[in-house]
Amino acid sequence: CGATSMRPAGLVTTTWGITPRMRPLSCPSKPFITEMTTIRAAAPMAMPGHLGHIVGCAGTEAFIKAFASEVGPANIRVVGVRSHAIVDAVTAGPYTGEIFSAKAQSMDLTVDQWLGGAAQSTMLARLPTLAQIAEVMTFLASDHASAMTATVVNITGGATHS
Repeated sequence: CGATSMRPAGLVTTTWGITPRMRPLSCPSKPFITEMTTIRAAAPMAMPGHLGHIVGCAGTEAFIKAFASEVGPANIRVVGVRSHAIVDAVTAGPYTGEIFSAKAQSMDLTVDQWLGGAAQSTMLARLPTLAQIAEVMTFLASDHASAMTATVVNITGGATHS
């Protein structure tokens, strides 16, 4: 009953493409779309080397709210998940490892050191895990979150303020 898109480049095309198919027989009354962004594009979070990423995340979050207003009348919910670096994502696939490695190397750090510093920069002094992200997304797809739309859930460990 849901769809997830994690890359802003194809966000509009992908989302408009799946919207007509959001009412399958298995769940005719509960369609939803989730989008995933990372740290919010807030002025306190601005830092050199992140312009494209920050603008992309801000655009995705604005899109979530705007698209929810478009599809809400069809009872389709649109929610987002804002994450920080996901601590165990490096072991899940090469793409994240490449991204994190390049970032760590640019700061003369190992990936573990970079992740440790990222964790220490959060209010909880830890980063989210893949399992925690999956649990939040499962909740958002459930009846328990059926009144939620046009919003972004913050699972950064306190790196940003909603």
